[in-house]
Amino acid sequence: MTTPEFSLRARFLLGSLFLSAVLIAGFWLAINQFLEVIEQEFIGSELARDFEHYAYEVERHGFAQVPVPRGSEVLFVDGADEQALPAELRALAPGIHAEIAVGDREYGVAKRRLGERTLYLLLDLEQDPIELLERRLQDIAGWAGVSAVLAGIALSLWLSNLVLAPVLALERRLARIAPGAERPSLGATELPRELGTIARAFDEVLDRFDEFSARERDFTRDASHELRTPLAVIRSSAQLIDATLEPSSVQAPRLARLRAAAEQMQALIDALLFLARGDEREPGEPVSAARLLEEALRLQADAGHVPLDAVQLAIVEDVMLDVPRGLFLCIVNNLLRNAHEHSGDAALAVTLHGQRLVVEDAGPGIDPDLLPRVFERGVRGAQSGGQGIGLDLVGRVCARLGWTLALDSAPGRGTRVELHMADATR
Repeated sequence: MTTPEFSLRARFLLGSLFLSAVLIAGFWLAINQFLEVIEQEFIGSELARDFEHYAYEVERHGFAQVPVPRGSEVLFVDGADEQALPAELRALAPGIHAEIAVGDREYGVAKRRLGERTLYLLLDLEQDPIELLERRLQDIAGWAGVSAVLAGIALSLWLSNLVLAPVLALERRLARIAPGAERPSLGATELPRELGTIARAFDEVLDRFDEFSARERDFTRDASHELRTPLAVIRSSAQLIDATLEPSSVQAPRLARLRAAAEQMQALIDALLFLARGDEREPGEPVSAARLLEEALRLQADAGHVPLDAVQLAIVEDVMLDVPRGLFLCIVNNLLRNAHEHSGDAALAVTLHGQRLVVEDAGPGIDPDLLPRVFERGVRGAQSGGQGIGLDLVGRVCARLGWTLALDSAPGRGTRVELHMADATR
């Protein structure tokens, strides 16, 4: 069972309410104890005074001649009649008893033996002025407690807003920070001393991030120029050589392999630069997924990775892709190469269903313990000869494009990878 997480405002409010509840409960107990002491003193002394006077008059003039005190009830019983009285009265010792429950009512009781009979004086506390005053004070204390709770809530909310206002202001400044945009210093603003220390620490961390981002942008820009330029030279030179080379020449397969390697390197660079550029995406014309699939299969065959006769390609429905060509080629190249590497001599089935691309192999399958981590960097099977980078790259590119990958595999029945291209246009 997890412990619920409370916000800083909620914790402040709950702490204030808890403190208020403790203070109110203590005040309530003190009031009740105070009223109880007053009740015992006044009722006891009043009852003793009335009883002494009444007993004196009864002894002088007789029971029938003495009027009963106002608000009281008198019992003057002998042994036989006393047995008919409530057990609560019979069990009392002679003397003054300030508060005795008899049935559903409370009485102040005075008891004394007068000869062969017992005299009881019962003061009905329900009608006693002191008891009525006690109830009135309890009602006042109750309403005061409710008012104090409401006032405590209002005060806690006001104090929480007052205390959290600088924190929320710092949060809003942090939320407005955008990558690559000019960033004002957080520590330069007027903040309480403690928050100012935190803001300056944020400034130092963000400065380090800015420096790292600047180095990464410089590398991306330099890599885009320094890597693409020689690759363009290699590709164009290979095309010129291919135009002058006889198809039957022994150099033709080597040239095809060179061109395929250059194309795959270009696709890999496009993918890496796409991941490094953040949210930027180079604009381009929509391209046919079927045409790119055929191109990827040809490149894999020319590079010697996946023979053409090892792949069964089925185009059920073509789709136009609004993504750079190199990104799709990078994804397909890695999926094909990985499937062929793990399937041995078994044929691959590649099927395009519009926005869904399915790559299936009849290989040994993937260990169930490894399956959830296949797209993590550095994760590879026991029979894999790679470094566990290709599928990690595929997963990151797909995540950036908003595409999803579904993997289904089990030992002995092969592997099925399904790519759903969410932003593809038919």
